[in-house]
Amino acid sequence: ALAYRPVGARGEPYPDWVRDLRGKSGVYVIRDRRTGEILYVGESHTGKLYETLTRHFQTWRRYKGFWRGQYAEGHDPGLSYERSSVEAAVRVMSAASAVEEEERLIRRLSPRDNLRGQPEEEVPF
Repeated sequence: ALAYRPVGARGEPYPDWVRDLRGKSGVYVIRDRRTGEILYVGESHTGKLYETLTRHFQTWRRYKGFWRGQYAEGHDPGLSYERSSVEAAVRVMSAASAVEEEERLIRRLSPRDNLRGQPEEEVPF
């Protein structure tokens, strides 16, 4: 079972359980605190679980001039959420298991914001 916990409010330090993810690999699930809707499932298999999870709670521009007209412009890999309106569950695991577990959780939970079932696109380079 996944144990969902609050990640705090904007401007507050992250809770200890989030800071303890530094240097670890695993998967995370973000859900809406009010409705319980699963919003996003992600993973880190590079020992950067803290950084990968917390980037979803930062505000940043996705369409900078550098990307204009390039292949990746239409894909938004950096969704962000208001910290006070979501909660997260995390499973720390080996790097080798994280990618497979992310895929399993996406299939099982059908998160609103993950890209899935998208038609294959041909890479133009």
